[in-house]
Amino acid sequence: MIAFYDKILRQIEKQQGDVFTQRVKLNKVQKISLAAAVYMRHRLLPAFLDPLWGGLARIGLLPAV
Repeated sequence: MIAFYDKILRQIEKQQGDVFTQRVKLNKVQKISLAAAVYMRHRLLPAFLDPLWGGLARIGLLPAV
């Protein structure tokens, strides 16, 4: 759930904090892709590759989960 809330917070930051004129939410594609990324990270990816995932997440290529 942290990954989902982080993604929503990033969208709020893109809107400069304006949450009153438009609802901030994730669409189905974003939800499914984020859930798949979290699953891959925690179930399929060996622990020794965690620094690689973190580095790719910092530059925006992978979600920060």
